[in-house]
Amino acid sequence: MIIGKHSAIKGFGLFLYAIITVLVLICTCNVGSFWGVIGVLNAIVNVWVILSLFKYWSNN
Repeated sequence: MIIGKHSAIKGFGLFLYAIITVLVLICTCNVGSFWGVIGVLNAIVNVWVILSLFKYWSNN
């Protein structure tokens, strides 16, 4: 759980970032195989960033 100063803004930011990641993944997978691969790689990197930020902000 994210606690501390501006925790609501940080949580909403991570939520918004996750929603945008899912929408981009859906859009890129519908375009074609090349963009589908790029979309999946982008989603993997974004999930790693989201989890890293969540862990960092939860430990502070």
